[in-house]
Amino acid sequence: MSPSQLPLLLLLLLLHPFPPFLVNAAEKLPFPPSVLSIPHLKLIEYNGRDFELQCELGIATITQPVTYRWFYSHTVDGTGKELPAGATELHVVAGPKLTVSAQADWQFWDDLTGYYWCMAENVHGKSTSNLCWVHKTTGSKSLNRDTPEFSVASGQSVRLQFAHTPVTEESVPLDVSFEVIKESDTVINSEKNELVPGRRFNGGRWVIARNNDIYVLEAQGEDNGLHVQQRFTEFSAYDDFMTQEASIIVTEDPFAGDLTGFFTEDFLTKYLFVRNRKHSWFSCIPKKHTLVSFRKDGEPLEVPYEKDKYMTRADYHLFFERPRDSDSGRYQCVIDEHPDQTVTYDVKVIGEPTIVCDFQMMIIRPPGEPLRMSCDVTSPLMDLDSPDVFVDDEPIVVDGTANYTLSSSSTRITDGYKVVVESRAVREEDTCVVRIHAHAPRLSKQEVISRSFRGVPAEQVFFDDYLILEYESKQEVSIAVFVMPVEILGGGGEFNVLMGSQNYRLVMYVVGSPIPTIEWRQDDTPIPSDHPDFTQEVKYSAMYRLYIKNVERSANYTITGTNFENGQPIKASRTASVIAHQPIVFGYDGDDRDAQLSQYAIISEDKTIECRAKQREGVNTGELVISWYRGDNVMNEPRENGHFVDEQNGHFIQFSRLRLPVTETEETVTCQVKLVVAGTTLQTEQFEYTVLGGPKPRTPQDLQLDESGQQLSWRSWRSMMPDKWMADVVEHAVTHLGEREPSDEQWTVLGQVLGGSTSVKLQETDVQVTLAELAKQEGYELEPGADHWFRAYSRSLHGDSDFSNQVEGVRTPDAPPSQQVTNLQIHPVPNSGLINVTWDRYPESAYNAYDPSKCCIKLRVTIAGEEDMIEFDCLDRGSTGKVVGRPDTPAYTLHWANVLFENQGGQTEATFQEGYNRIAAPPTPLLDQDMIDVTPTSITVNVPAMGDSDLAGPFGYYEVVVRDEEGNEVGRATSRERGQAPDTVPLTVDGLDPFSEYEVQLVVANDQYSSGSDPLPVSTPSTQPAAVPEPVFVHVYPDGVVFKWEPVTEVNGRFENYELRFPADVVSPALNQTGSAPAAAATGAGEAAAAGGGGRTVSGYTDETVFNATELLFPRPSSAAEGPFSVDVICHNSDFSSQPTSTNVDLEMPPDVLPEEPGVADVQCVEGELRMSASWSHEQWGKFAEWHSLLVVMRRPPPANTTSGLGEGGEGRRVCEATGLLDPQTCSVPLESAAAAAEGEPTEYEVFLVASNQFGSTQSSQSVPCNITYIPPITEMQEEGDRGAGWWWLPYLLLLMLLLLLLLLVLLLVVYYANNRSHQYRVARNEAKYRPSDVQFLPLKDDTHCFAEFVPDALPPVAPSSVRPGLVDVDNDSFVQFGDDDDIEGYGEDGSFIGAYVNDYTI
Repeated sequence: MSPSQLPLLLLLLLLHPFPPFLVNAAEKLPFPPSVLSIPHLKLIEYNGRDFELQCELGIATITQPVTYRWFYSHTVDGTGKELPAGATELHVVAGPKLTVSAQADWQFWDDLTGYYWCMAENVHGKSTSNLCWVHKTTGSKSLNRDTPEFSVASGQSVRLQFAHTPVTEESVPLDVSFEVIKESDTVINSEKNELVPGRRFNGGRWVIARNNDIYVLEAQGEDNGLHVQQRFTEFSAYDDFMTQEASIIVTEDPFAGDLTGFFTEDFLTKYLFVRNRKHSWFSCIPKKHTLVSFRKDGEPLEVPYEKDKYMTRADYHLFFERPRDSDSGRYQCVIDEHPDQTVTYDVKVIGEPTIVCDFQMMIIRPPGEPLRMSCDVTSPLMDLDSPDVFVDDEPIVVDGTANYTLSSSSTRITDGYKVVVESRAVREEDTCVVRIHAHAPRLSKQEVISRSFRGVPAEQVFFDDYLILEYESKQEVSIAVFVMPVEILGGGGEFNVLMGSQNYRLVMYVVGSPIPTIEWRQDDTPIPSDHPDFTQEVKYSAMYRLYIKNVERSANYTITGTNFENGQPIKASRTASVIAHQPIVFGYDGDDRDAQLSQYAIISEDKTIECRAKQREGVNTGELVISWYRGDNVMNEPRENGHFVDEQNGHFIQFSRLRLPVTETEETVTCQVKLVVAGTTLQTEQFEYTVLGGPKPRTPQDLQLDESGQQLSWRSWRSMMPDKWMADVVEHAVTHLGEREPSDEQWTVLGQVLGGSTSVKLQETDVQVTLAELAKQEGYELEPGADHWFRAYSRSLHGDSDFSNQVEGVRTPDAPPSQQVTNLQIHPVPNSGLINVTWDRYPESAYNAYDPSKCCIKLRVTIAGEEDMIEFDCLDRGSTGKVVGRPDTPAYTLHWANVLFENQGGQTEATFQEGYNRIAAPPTPLLDQDMIDVTPTSITVNVPAMGDSDLAGPFGYYEVVVRDEEGNEVGRATSRERGQAPDTVPLTVDGLDPFSEYEVQLVVANDQYSSGSDPLPVSTPSTQPAAVPEPVFVHVYPDGVVFKWEPVTEVNGRFENYELRFPADVVSPALNQTGSAPAAAATGAGEAAAAGGGGRTVSGYTDETVFNATELLFPRPSSAAEGPFSVDVICHNSDFSSQPTSTNVDLEMPPDVLPEEPGVADVQCVEGELRMSASWSHEQWGKFAEWHSLLVVMRRPPPANTTSGLGEGGEGRRVCEATGLLDPQTCSVPLESAAAAAEGEPTEYEVFLVASNQFGSTQSSQSVPCNITYIPPITEMQEEGDRGAGWWWLPYLLLLMLLLLLLLLVLLLVVYYANNRSHQYRVARNEAKYRPSDVQFLPLKDDTHCFAEFVPDALPPVAPSSVRPGLVDVDNDSFVQFGDDDDIEGYGEDGSFIGAYVNDYTI
């Protein structure tokens, strides 16, 4: 069974054998015997006469009962006989154990030599173990040889070589162990093959090497003596061993030879280790006793000295615990002091054939599912036979006649075979155990070595165990075919664990077929498979593990398995509660550092030993049990046990106070604390105390301070026994001005003088010590400026004495203050030139003064540009600021301040700071033309760099704003780069128009304010105009040429004219014959013409107005060249000329040619005004035409008495006839209607555009219709007749209604005046009449709240009234209901009126 399977087996064995739910599961699950591991035989005892074998089998609790059978054979083919159960003459078979006895005279030994194996089986299957070869080795009780004697010089390293029995294939020990003895009984090493620190002999200079000899490094005189080596087999009693002896003599002569490097001539450098065997190792012995490190394949190898799972080292050995394939490699031993001194070993790990499968020990399948398993069987060393496959210990059958659907196949792969076992659809009958069995012929030692290290002689290779090398391997898998809803068989409940435990494991057993899907949850929160705090694992298709990497708190962990039955999901869940308990620590309550208790317990008259343990944060989830031990025995002395919760930090404290009698002896007692939860001990800690007994020491006497105040003296009692620890301790207290004697809390230990009193052999002694010597012990300095008090007591291992007399206060002088003033800052005072200097309050603990009232703060302030300093020699010690400076200091002026603290003992170093006063608006910046650079499309202002003082504050930004003539902003440029004087910062505004007027303003700003300059007018210069837009229209007619073009919108300067440039061979009276063109316009085609010496410009048309019209007409020129020619049109401003725009001109035309048909004119008929308007453009001109006109034809003949003035019946008449092509080409034509035309009937016209020249006219083929309806004019008599007919009475009705409204308005005004004219109310008259003569006015109403009119009863009313005296008109007073029974109604008690205001007059 592998080590990884042992925890599971232990967990299963903890369960009650076959509890009810497991019995049910066992009935459902057909587990064979090897559900956990296949049977493995182990040789338990072998001493040449008897040996014992045991069939190791990991059996799950849910497995059905297992029986064992034993077999024996002389040959390896396994066809042996079964050994009967019970006891025979040679064998005792007892379940999984077989005992074999060869008896004393070896008479039956030949019958016992051979192969043994066992078989485990139950109702579900059987499993067979490996073969175990039993072979007796030879040995001798002693070797009759001479004892060798080795003589070495002092300091020489030597090998003590023994004559060993040669190892052969016929006689080889199974394993060896050593015991080396010097002279009689001094054991060098009795642990098999291991030398560890702490068990070295002679400082580690004696080493047992891998060649079984002893090496003595740098021999010394103490190494003389006799040395015995014992060698015996691993499994034998001590009567089967070999013994050899050797002695060493160390001379006094020093060794003068070489001690560099290693012993190499005595060692083999090739090692073969058998896989999984124990204690394979090699040695590398240096010639000098020094430190050695190891490397593997060139990399440093960190190996612990302590025993490790895989690899351990000693000073000069490297041990392999159960070597693995990965341990193969090249190893180096390196001397640390000389890394170039090395020795190299090649190690190869070999073993049985390796079987690597894609399955675990158990496979569960429902019927009908496919199954495929494969294993790679390899061995780089041995020639393997084709692996065998067994089903329930029977060879697998592939012809279909067996009870299984399983079949197998094997194919060759590198160094071995691939074996495949599969089934297309498993059945319940396929429940079985499948075993893959790999085997190879046994090899001799020579064959093993030659195959491992090719070309290396066998005598150069160390092979530690070749004879028992396993030549066969097995791998088993249990196949269970059934259908079962998911069921959780075990693993829930509560688990108590210590908080902080690492990789705590929860195990749940979830079984079902098909295999269920699993989900883990922590307190209802799903745990994903890649969660960093957990690791999930599944083994054997049913055991699911959850590893908690660090237990931080209590939690519930639930596993849920899900599979399906009849298509319906089936779920099963179980929860494990992990209860985390705080670990226990030793320490005192309130101490979070967990300080250990003192290892000494002082026992005196009133002392006890106290042991305290705690759980943090009051988590008392278990019981803390404290026990006392003296050695291994429980102590019964009186004690006091208890517990409490520390209020400061919530720790639960468990304590035990043990009282021991006073004694002069010394002893050790142990306090043991257990954390017990639910009857289980989770943690055990213990702490040892050294108990010292004795009475309290005596009290020091006559403590006094000398006149200098620097030395203390007293009388003490010193011990005459130097091994007794004791001391006189001096305590010290401090008081200040106004304080009385110190309290107990103020006393602290100043220092101590060793040699104080104890209980045995006392001697009175005078002790003197300076205060400086005492204070130095604790790193303490006497506080200056304070009263100091002293007292003393004696301390020993048995306790403390009473305090001596007390020395009254001795005052120390003031010392300079101990720290500088901190956090000095300068703040500006708003709207003033002053500054506010602030600092942190100076701590009183740093005064170092007896009288703080004599401490001062000194402040000095310097203003930039001024020589005089502002000083304050003594500000209040508690002050934290001062407003200083001069009100008229310019804004943002640099100030320097320094402050210090002073007492009578000195002063601190000054703390310095600088800062500025208030920030103001910057002065108006200067902007002139010298600062400005202008381009046609941009304005750049070069701003001189300004300092903070120039800006009256910290720099903010520079900004340039550009506006057009109307004041609209057209651009802005900002810079937050200050620049360095005398440099300038350029700010450019782009995107401006050439030849335009702008206003430029410069703005400068600090971090709060900004100022701008006055606007400065700036003009952008002209630049080249844009080219004349294409196309240029050219019209040629018999006597002239017309050019027309769109105006240039971007003249970019003051406009001058347009220029037409002709080739030199064009001749016309209208052309300038100078043969030159303006230089500014001589670009493009014009430039080429000028270069040819014949450039021509238009003459007589230089007037600006003519060229502004963007059209030109002049007589038709002639050209010496045939065909069309190019003409350039150029625009000129006052400084530049545009690029030429070219157009082609063709002067050729037939003689006496008529104009070509023109286009259609744009006509609009204005019917209300009886006219027609028409227009046309050059795009509608007829080719070769000289002028154009309109032809208007009335198509509908008018009445005979109408004269229209137009051609009728289709002849028409020309109107709007233009005399030239440049005349206005729009006109308005009046249409006089025919007098005889029928009223309301339309008159139809057609309008044609006519093109004409000197040879004739051509009208457009299409016309524009114009229809106008004739409406005769209305006469004056007809208008009067219309007014007299119909609604003639309506105006009179409206007038009557207006008069009625006016009368109603007058009546309302009269009523309003009569009701609102001014008069005296009766209330006012009554108040005036009945007011007492000595009262100037009636008082205000008080809080009586009487609402009734006041009329005295004795006086009748003066005038009649419609309202009776004392009554109030209820309809007019809403407050009358709140009146009371007072005699005076209507007035308050103060005489003020509170009644209703009722008018005496009615309407």
